[in-house]
Amino acid sequence: METSDNLSSQSAQYYVIAERWASDLEFFNVESNFFHHLLNKYANSSSSTTDLEKLKKLGEELKVLEEERQKVQTLVNELLRQIALVAEGKEHENNESIETKHTTLESLMVELTERYRKLKRELFLTVENIN
Repeated sequence: METSDNLSSQSAQYYVIAERWASDLEFFNVESNFFHHLLNKYANSSSSTTDLEKLKKLGEELKVLEEERQKVQTLVNELLRQIALVAEGKEHENNESIETKHTTLESLMVELTERYRKLKRELFLTVENIN
């Protein structure tokens, strides 16, 4: 996106932040694929019912997080698209709408990131203790 006279510096800043979120969400997607690999690998090698139950629970939590990540990705894409249209002069800048979307996404990203980190810790601790 090229900055234009149609775009305020605040919206340009929101665009840069949203691009960073999009990158973070893509990394979560790559990392989720790795988590699925770990879950499958250790589920196939574990004979403990307790370990299998833990892995199953973590897999279910991962699926929920992936669904939420997809929803947040859609919202980030919508914000990026809205700001890009303003920059291209195809839409009038609505600072209130952009700021509201940004604020909502900021909260969603913080929550999603914390939940991914918690799941990651739990997963690594679980597989570390599987014999």
